Amino acid sequence: MIVCAGLLLAMFHFVPAHSQTLSEQATISLLTCSPGQPLYFHYGHSALRVQDPAFINYAGDTTAIDWTFNYGIFDFNTDHFYWKFCKGETDYMLGLENTSEFEWSAAYCDRRVFYQPLILTHEEKQAILNALLINYQPKNRVYRYNFVYNNCASRLWAILKSVRPEFEATGMTDRTWRNEISYYSGRYTWGNFGINLAFGYEADQKMSTEGSLFLPENLMNYLSQEGFTEDESIGRFTPRDGIFWTSPELVILLLVLLLGIMTFADIWRKKQTWQMDIVFYSLYLIAGIILLFLYTASEHPFVGSNLNVLYLNPLWIIPLVAACFARGRKAILIASPWLMGGMLVVMGIFLFKGQSLHLMSLLVECHMIRLYLLHHPKLNRR
Repeated sequence: MIVCAGLLLAMFHFVPAHSQTLSEQATISLLTCSPGQPLYFHYGHSALRVQDPAFINYAGDTTAIDWTFNYGIFDFNTDHFYWKFCKGETDYMLGLENTSEFEWSAAYCDRRVFYQPLILTHEEKQAILNALLINYQPKNRVYRYNFVYNNCASRLWAILKSVRPEFEATGMTDRTWRNEISYYSGRYTWGNFGINLAFGYEADQKMSTEGSLFLPENLMNYLSQEGFTEDESIGRFTPRDGIFWTSPELVILLLVLLLGIMTFADIWRKKQTWQMDIVFYSLYLIAGIILLFLYTASEHPFVGSNLNVLYLNPLWIIPLVAACFARGRKAILIASPWLMGGMLVVMGIFLFKGQSLHLMSLLVECHMIRLYLLHHPKLNRR
């Protein structure tokens, strides 16, 4: 939901937030950018354009302006940026630039821009500009970004609502947060795979109409459908899908196939390929550490209700260490019926809480079945 990083230069322009008056000829438009690459471009972007051929600035001079206010600026050079990003403590900034710069940056990133002039009174236009200029003051410019609840689109929606009561979205949609975000993340992408692994059952709740406006395309379409814009033409974004042959779906299916082949080979040979099990335990352990960190320490939305931590967590260190020793491997096989049953219980909890099952659950359950089959006395007599 951000424009290219080159737009960071725009934030150094400063416009005083007093005695600046729009003329009757002024227009305010919602600008919506189509998806792009990388992943954080997948969801589109929203900004507000203020145009006026006879704007009176703070010095009392009349001039023409064509400004774009953009809540999607962030700085990779911020101290400990990636650590803060993982914790959901990323600060974004409101940027101000000439619209031509905004358009150039969108074109450079191969993103289409949709323009929607808003139907507003002169007083409402002035109130929106005043709110934007107040937010652009250095003390107000930086805000704590939240992908769902406080982003480029939701910030603009809040301003529109504050100056015009008719801007009100009520009711519920028939879409869940997970489905909507997954649509824009794109099929066959590792980003979508990771997002869904980190999201909990709260993401499987249906969105309210107002809540859905955190996505730029939804905001664009809603304002058009409700008659709040002069331009009724709206676009439909096409997600940036990945390639199936490099997708996590294919990788998981191949790993499940590998487990099946090695299991039958081990049963036939009456010998466990325990080195492979160690590799899988390590994979679960790494994923579990990441998920537990997000579950306990991150401010990202929906990660605090993630049931995937029930089967992906740091407790995999126990079988990982045990598998390095003959007695430990034997103990794991003895416990395999309980491990397999535990995964079935976990899946039942998923159904009860309404959380979508992730592909990783299929991999772990197939692994538990492998251990059970290796332990089954009728299949593997030692």
